[in-house]
Order: sequence, then C-alpha cells, then structure tokens
Amino acid sequence: MSHQDQNVDILSHNTQKKLIQDLIPFIVKIENQKYNKKNYSIKLYSIGAHFENHGKALPFNIDDYIARHLATRLSEEICCDYIGHLPYCGDREGNNAKDWNPGVMEKEVVINGIISDIKNDLSKRKNLGLSPSTCIVIISGHGGNNFLVEEQEKIGRLINMPFLYLPPFDKISIKHRKFGKLEITHADHAEHSVADFLGLLDREELQKINNLAKKDPIRALKENPAIMGLGGYVLPEIGGEKYQSLRVRHPELVKMAKKFVYNDKKIIIDKKVGELFIKRAIIMAKKRICSFIKINYLYKSKL
Repeated sequence: MSHQDQNVDILSHNTQKKLIQDLIPFIVKIENQKYNKKNYSIKLYSIGAHFENHGKALPFNIDDYIARHLATRLSEEICCDYIGHLPYCGDREGNNAKDWNPGVMEKEVVINGIISDIKNDLSKRKNLGLSPSTCIVIISGHGGNNFLVEEQEKIGRLINMPFLYLPPFDKISIKHRKFGKLEITHADHAEHSVADFLGLLDREELQKINNLAKKDPIRALKENPAIMGLGGYVLPEIGGEKYQSLRVRHPELVKMAKKFVYNDKKIIIDKKVGELFIKRAIIMAKKRICSFIKINYLYKSKL
C-alpha cells in the first residue's frame, strides 16, 4: 500500500448510510425535474416486422430495430414512458406479402393483439401503483402497419384512452447531392443508409449485391427481390401479374426499381443520410405527440 493510500479517510458504514439518507431528497428533486410527470404519463410502444426480407445486406428484422431505436431516443428526449415492443406486423398486400414477409399477420390479429397487450399493461401498472397513463403512442418501423392510421379512433375507444400511431419516416424526405430526393420505402438507398448509421449493415453482402448489379441488375433483383422497393416483385418482367395490385398502389416502387436497373445499378449508402433520417423522424414524432396532446387537452377541457 502506498503512502498516499494510507492517508485516505474511510467513512464508517453508519456515516455513509446517514450521508446517503441526507442526499435522497436532493436526488428525488433532481429526478422530478428531469422527468416531466406530464410527459411520463405518455405510454410509448414500438412496433415493426420481426421476419421480413430486406435483402442479404440488411437484418430480416431491421424494422424492429428501427422502431426500438426511435422509441428509445424519443423516450429519452421527451421523458415519456417506453413500455416495450409489440410483436405484431401486418401488410395491406395481404397474402402476397408472405412472399417477402412470412411473419405477416391478418389485420384483425394485429389490432386485437395490440388492444389486448395494452389493456393488460395498463391494468398491471395500475395494480402496481406505477405512474398513471394519459395516452398511448405507438411508433412504427414497418410501413405495412400503416393501416393502423385508420384504426386509431377504434383502438382508442376500446382501450378507453387517446391513441396515436406514428408511421415510419412519415412525410420525411432528404435531397441528396448524389441520388436526388430520398424517401424511405423498402430496402432502398435510404434504408441501407439508416442501417449503416445504426451499425446493422452487412457491408460484405452489400458489396456482393453491387458487384452483381453492376454486371446484371435484373439478376441482382432476382436473387434479392426485396431490395430497392421490392424491386424483384414490382417489376413486371420479374414479378409477373401476381403483384399488379402492389404496382397500382405504389407506383413509386416501380419507378425506384427501374432507376436501379437502368441508371444506378448499385445500392448507394451514406451514413450521414441515415443519421439525418433518424434525427428528422424523432423531431417529427415529437411534434406529432405534442400536437396530439394539445388537441386531446382542448377536447377534454370543453367537456
């Protein structure tokens, strides 16, 4: 033991205990300032897709990762209560969607599952005497769940609480110097960039895709049909007539796939673009939640 160590004063156990007890009121005061009680009554969930093909360079559950990341960041920034992740996913494309998303569920299964889980959570938290709840917010990482936008009023009524669903990267676009206007669709330039920012991109597999696409982009889509906005499904010369309804509902996917085949011939990634999409998604979510809370407060005040 050094001479310096020998001169260190060690507080007795009772003294340490008394010091901690004296500090508790100050700690509680700081925590109460940090966690706005009004915001903490907002109960936040995430939802994505737990088994959906996004090509070999992205995880099959990247939509889950994105939703969880956004929910975690959001809970930290506005001090709302992130309860957890909901294990449901749907798709407007119905049975056809099972070709790229084997985990897809029927619309009513998703809705009923969400309602049941939220009701159970609220009941348990009430019984445990945990913080009260004033509204429920679900932030999504999977566009196939966007039918929940039309179901918000119904779900809110059945859980007896204001309910808000936030679609993934809703109305968010970025102008990029290399590939122009970007919006996230499915396993496109933007989503690969988000994956790169989150540390989820398999660069080796991406290089294999790009090497093949440079020589034969059609073959690259055949081997990775989910990339570039489900390009291997929406292009008629690859997907055939089976996915005509998808083409009609989402002409932007066809446009993206054609651009990949005839112009880009590779998936372009930019980590800064991915970071910017995440930041803007959080900003947009904060604005939507703030507006939602104000509307419900004004409605209640008029009752």
